[in-house]
Amino acid sequence: MREPAPAHHATTVLVAFGNPLTRRTLCDGLSHRGPCDILEAGSPDETERIASDHGPGDLALVDMAFEERHDQGADLVQVLRREGWDHVVAIGDPSRLDRIGATLRAGARGYLFTAAPRVPAAVEAIPDQRQPVDPITRRVRVLDAGGQERELSHREVEVLRLAAEGLGNSEIGHVLGLSALTVKSHLARITSRLHARDRAHMVLLALRAGAIR
Repeated sequence: MREPAPAHHATTVLVAFGNPLTRRTLCDGLSHRGPCDILEAGSPDETERIASDHGPGDLALVDMAFEERHDQGADLVQVLRREGWDHVVAIGDPSRLDRIGATLRAGARGYLFTAAPRVPAAVEAIPDQRQPVDPITRRVRVLDAGGQERELSHREVEVLRLAAEGLGNSEIGHVLGLSALTVKSHLARITSRLHARDRAHMVLLALRAGAIR
């Protein structure tokens, strides 16, 4: 008599990322690679709570951009290891060699680099990828959360496009030659104009309108 095949164990993965778009992209990619129980965390505190309540799991992907406390990323790696998450992989900026070393010493099994921010020259190509553009005002039309047509400037669309790629305010400012505070102000105005709930929602509205791709 043939013995029944062993049941496949669903891999438990914790995706701890502050940027909701990056987190969603990672989760969608993981869900297509086999049986997988995905746990999502959007902050350091939430990461610690989930790690304790649902661990230990098979794999944890940790955002090194968490900055609520000094060396937050390395702290989270240590917390996860203490809770039994043996396979922790950090994902972050390749320019932070000090953080990479601290993270690996804390027990991370690896450190994946995010894409380097684009140089300002590359941003010049952005207007060719946007639509629809008003031929007179050169402003981009987007439907807000209520279905009303609103206009965004080219600069606002540039900020939104980089935000959609998962860049933080400082990184967006570096690419566009703006301060992080100016980028934050742009995003606040866009949120208000589009009546968006958060950054992910405003990016979704812009994507639906074809303003960014």
